[in-house]
Amino acid sequence: MNTEYEIKVLGVPSKQALNAIEKLNLTRHKKIIFRRYIYEIDGQPEAWIRLRSDGTKTTLTYKKFTKDAIDGMKEIEIIVDSLDVANDFLEAVGFNSTKYQENSRLLFTNDEIEISIDEWPKIPPYIEIEGKSQQAVKDYITRLGFDKYEMTSKPTSAIYKMHDMDINSFTRLTF
Repeated sequence: MNTEYEIKVLGVPSKQALNAIEKLNLTRHKKIIFRRYIYEIDGQPEAWIRLRSDGTKTTLTYKKFTKDAIDGMKEIEIIVDSLDVANDFLEAVGFNSTKYQENSRLLFTNDEIEISIDEWPKIPPYIEIEGKSQQAVKDYITRLGFDKYEMTSKPTSAIYKMHDMDINSFTRLTF
């Protein structure tokens, strides 16, 4: 299982975040909209299956939250050909999606880091910094001046809880 080295930075005003990120001379990608299905796993409350597509690439991922730290999310991910066919397959073998969700992402990258401004319905945008190592993530947090903001590696569901909402109460979460 792979370890994701990532952190979410909360409360950074979008314009300030964009200005700070653009100063790093990273490659800016076009804004994408993710569509995803979430499947719960019996007996694993901190794990789930995510089927997600950005319209070009579709992935099927087992995710497991282990702790609130840069290295606290474990995952196994494979690329699949089709969101709809993969959903049909999962349903045929007994996994029924419990949620459909959409979010948008503005992504910036280089060889060691991915920085995104993620927008989800009903909550303020947040920054996600994912790198090849814990040190890379920490370095970019400092370089961006984001070290004074609240940070978490918890899943997005925890951010909804911070805003007094239960993401699990939304069977469809769209813009």
